[in-house]
Amino acid sequence: MSKIIIDSDIPELQSFAQDELVRIGRDNDGGYVVSKIALEKSDVLFSGGYGNDFSFENAFVSHFPEKKAVIFDYSITIVSLCRGLCGALLRKVVKRPHYPIHYHFRNLRTYFLLKSTPRVRLVHAMLTSSQDRKKPLCMNLERAFQVASGDSDSQLYCKLDIEGFEYELVGELVRLQSRISGLVIEFHDTFHKRKEFLESLKLLDECYVNTHTHVNNYGGVGPDSQPVVYEISFLNKRFWDGARSNGAKDSWVTSDQPNNPQQPEIVLNFS
Repeated sequence: MSKIIIDSDIPELQSFAQDELVRIGRDNDGGYVVSKIALEKSDVLFSGGYGNDFSFENAFVSHFPEKKAVIFDYSITIVSLCRGLCGALLRKVVKRPHYPIHYHFRNLRTYFLLKSTPRVRLVHAMLTSSQDRKKPLCMNLERAFQVASGDSDSQLYCKLDIEGFEYELVGELVRLQSRISGLVIEFHDTFHKRKEFLESLKLLDECYVNTHTHVNNYGGVGPDSQPVVYEISFLNKRFWDGARSNGAKDSWVTSDQPNNPQQPEIVLNFS
């Protein structure tokens, strides 16, 4: 598959290397290249966003049999999945456009697999920047961390793919950094949210180091000729030796895969 090379002038997107990087999760969309040491230093995988795919979480508990993964997602329940299937069947009967029926059955099967997988738990809650006790489905990170692990000394590896809500959590990720070994965050809509995106990168740079940047090619390229969606892995600086990677080498993504295998991979080049 061909590549699209884009020159980037955002220094925080350039990665630094300390240790081995590993790819966790399914092929293409849903898998991430992350710092191995960040995973090893963690006790629990804290995951925001389910999206009918728990391959990352399943791979984590398979690699670390003594650890667990907790997923926070409020949008997907057995009721919503059954409603989607029924709606698709009805649209098929009346000959209206609909997602393929097998898509809904696959999502139901994945949900039941998740519910039956040892050491992977799904919590129906929406991650927000504040705790609103009037909205029981809303949970801030501090409270969610307690739900994921009651041990205040435990280290969490955080994966966030929450469709644009990640920006409001960045401040909490910095404030709670003593509980976090590393992160992988999918930043969405960075063209329209460029200010929030750049501020988030600068804020995270206070206590985390970028170990891998990957462009999600499903997001394409914005009007400014820059990628729209980024997947960025971070290591807490407490575990970083301070050595800088070879920028020319790391400007090419060699160990990752295109999210959409039918489209060219988008890679960043840093002068």
